[in-house]
Amino acid sequence: MVSISRSSYPRPILTLASSIVSPHVQLASRHRPSRNIFIKDQRAMRRGFVERALTVQTHAAARGSEALAVSMGADSKTADLGGGVRLHYVEKGDAAAPLVVLVHGFPEFWYCWRKQIPALAAAGYRVVAMDMSGYNLSCKPTSVEDYAIDELAGDVHRLIKHLTADKAAGLVGHDWGAAVCWRVAQLHPESFEKLCILNVPHP
Repeated sequence: MVSISRSSYPRPILTLASSIVSPHVQLASRHRPSRNIFIKDQRAMRRGFVERALTVQTHAAARGSEALAVSMGADSKTADLGGGVRLHYVEKGDAAAPLVVLVHGFPEFWYCWRKQIPALAAAGYRVVAMDMSGYNLSCKPTSVEDYAIDELAGDVHRLIKHLTADKAAGLVGHDWGAAVCWRVAQLHPESFEKLCILNVPHP
């Protein structure tokens, strides 16, 4: 039997998923279908439930993100980078000012920079706090390979190119976002002038 890991889903999803899966577990114990068929059916059922839950969550997050951005005088935007990659970000500051891109950690999103966004904008920067692929309002690819660090680093690089014809004045990363920023520095050093890493050692 395949069990649902508590570390994989939030508690509300676990509670609802358990109520859906349990009758099928009972049915399986009576009829004893092959293990492979049971695992396949259970996975499909869990996947469908999580997809529906994520759809509801995304609509709520969209309303919440926009309200949070407006509350700090920022704009909520989306960049279509091609290849199915659409990244949401929040922007504050003069469009002609030096660009600073902020990359969040796990399991966060742009809002973790809520205190730094106004401060950096007041200091004369154009601040962009992005949602990486798979988070909040950005695209959510279904393939695991799409979350490889080189892919995520490429997303950051392409976002910078989308935002400015020049390089970013600064690239700031925290936690998993910092690991991605280290990779951006290795693969695309021409994308920015200065790198700021928080809570992650040099690779």
